[in-house]
Amino acid sequence: MSMEYHVTDAIAQMKKREEPGLNYIYAKTYNYVYLRAKNILKRENDIQQLMRDVYLKMLESAVEIETENLYEWLGKTVYTMGCSFYRKKKAREAVCLELERNELTPHKLMNPKDTIVVMEDSLEQLPDLYQATFYAFYYDYMSVEEIAKVMDCAEGIILNRLNYTRKFMIRALEDYQEEKKIKVSFSVGAVCAALRKWSVDHCLGITVAQSVYAEICKEAKLTPSSIYLEGKDFAGVNHTVVYHKPEDFEPIEEQLALYGKKSGIDKKVLAILAGVVLLVAIVIAAVVLFGKSGDDAKEANPGTNQSEDVQMDDKADAGQADDGQAEDGQSGEAQPSDTPSDVNSDEPEYIFPESATRNLTREEVQGHTKKELRLGRNEIFARHGMIFGVEDLDAYFASKSWYQATIPASEFYDRVEMSLIEEQNIELIQEIESQM
Repeated sequence: MSMEYHVTDAIAQMKKREEPGLNYIYAKTYNYVYLRAKNILKRENDIQQLMRDVYLKMLESAVEIETENLYEWLGKTVYTMGCSFYRKKKAREAVCLELERNELTPHKLMNPKDTIVVMEDSLEQLPDLYQATFYAFYYDYMSVEEIAKVMDCAEGIILNRLNYTRKFMIRALEDYQEEKKIKVSFSVGAVCAALRKWSVDHCLGITVAQSVYAEICKEAKLTPSSIYLEGKDFAGVNHTVVYHKPEDFEPIEEQLALYGKKSGIDKKVLAILAGVVLLVAIVIAAVVLFGKSGDDAKEANPGTNQSEDVQMDDKADAGQADDGQAEDGQSGEAQPSDTPSDVNSDEPEYIFPESATRNLTREEVQGHTKKELRLGRNEIFARHGMIFGVEDLDAYFASKSWYQATIPASEFYDRVEMSLIEEQNIELIQEIESQM
C-alpha cells in the first residue's frame, strides 16, 4: 500500500477521532513539528507542551486537513501557536532584504564543513523568534507575508529579523576566518545546508516522542498505542529537503523581487560614482574658496552686524532638537531640568551609552561593579520606556532626562521588539553579573 494511501486513510480515521489515524500522522510528523517548535521556544517543557497543543488542535480541526496540505497546516499552526508567546505589534523600519549578489548564486562552498558548523553554532545563539523566522524563510520557503501573518506582526519586523540574523552569521564567519585562517563565506546555499544539518542533529528521541503522544491521547480521551514507525523519514524531518540547484532558490528570488535589494557594484556604476565624487570635490573646493573670500571681506569691515549669524546658530540648535532623537538616544522633546535632591547631579546619564547600537565588549562590561551592571542591564529596557515596578530602579531612571516611563513591565514583551544587539548585550551583562 502506498504512503499516500496510508496518509489519506489515517487522516480519514483521525477525522473520526480514531486513535490509529492520529498515531500514524503523529509518527510521520512529530519531528517536523518538534524542530519548528524548538526554533521558537528554548525550554524543552515549553516545546513539548506546544507539540501537544498543536496535535490537539489538529484533532479539533481535522476537517480542514487533507493529504496535500498536511505539512503546510502543521507548519503554520506551530508558528502561529508558538509565536503567541511573543506577539509583537511594534513595526520596524526595515523595508528590504539586504543580500549580496553572490550570496544567492549557487556555488561550491568554501570549506563547507567549517562554514556549516559556524552557521549551526550561530543559530543556537539567536534570541527568541529570530531563529524561527530564519528557519521559516530559508528552510520552509515561507514568504515574508506568510511569516508575518502566522507570527502576528508587521512585515517590517520579519525583514528586520532576517537582516539581523544574516549580519550576525556573517560576523561569526568573519571571526572564524580570522582566527582559523580558513576561507568561509555566507551564502543561501550554506544557510540551507546548515539548517538541514541542524534539523537532523536535533531530532526528538523516540522515547520522549512516545511520552508526548501518550499525553496527547490522554487529553483527547483516546487510548494510546505504540508509535508506528517505518522507513527513514525521521518523523518528518526530511519533509523539506533543500538541494543546491538554481530552481530551488526561486522562492527566495521572488521575495527579493518584492522586498529585496541585491547589492553589488559593476564597473559602469563605479565609473559613474567616481565621476560624481570628482564633481562633488570640485563643488566643495569652490565653496571653500568662496567662503574664504567672504571671511576676508568681513575682516576688512569689522563693524559688520553679527546678530544674523547668532540667529542662524540658534536655529541650527533648534533643528537638532526637532530631529526626534539626539546622538545619545534621547528624545528631541524638551526635558525637565530639575533633578531629584537625592540624586547626584554629576552622575552620568548612562552606564553603557551605546548598548542599544553596538555589541559591548567583555572587557568594558567587566570594568563595572555589580550594582552598575544591574543598572546598565536595565537601562536597555528603560530606553524603551519600561516601568519596572521596583522602587530603586524606578527612582534611578526617573532621574535621567532621557527616560520616558510608558510601558508596564507586564506588557513590555507584547509591545516592544528588542534588537539582536540589545539581546546580546543583556545576555553578556547577565553572564558577568552571575560571576560576581
